Amino acid sequence: MKTKTQNTASRRDFMKITTVVTASVALTAASGAQAQSASVRYDIGLALLNSLGGNTSLATLAEISPDVAGLYVEHVFGDVMVRDTLDPVTKEAIVIASLMTAGNYTQLTNDHINAFLNLGCEPEALLEMCFIAIAVRGFPLAINTTSKIRNALKDRGITIAPVPVATDDGTERYLMG
Repeated sequence: MKTKTQNTASRRDFMKITTVVTASVALTAASGAQAQSASVRYDIGLALLNSLGGNTSLATLAEISPDVAGLYVEHVFGDVMVRDTLDPVTKEAIVIASLMTAGNYTQLTNDHINAFLNLGCEPEALLEMCFIAIAVRGFPLAINTTSKIRNALKDRGITIAPVPVATDDGTERYLMG
């Protein structure tokens, strides 16, 4: 299990990479140079992906179609995830929420759950996403994702206390929204 110091270090490493990449993109744009080549975007994307802890989906994809795997790294990580408008934690939360609502993307969801944890986020935040998903998409989606979170935490040797069961008649939850 990662310590708080290791989690902070992971987040700092990610931020260093995104800062360097963002500066590179800004200099390229400011100089009026053409868009970065696919190989540069691939290298940037792969560095960013590795800073998040890698991606087992990529390895599986590369075995079958290296070209599609390359495009995935170039576009998703080298073009989109490298943008600096949102912080890394928010980006991963959005990706997880998107995968939850799309359903049936088990390996990608697992990869992004692990990236979220690698950024130092608390496991309880993942479970809170499931509560929100219940309100938005329903119980089957939340149950499916909760199972994925449980497996990711188990693989890391992380144990957390179950979410306490409400003991009131629901009035307090209703008033809280």
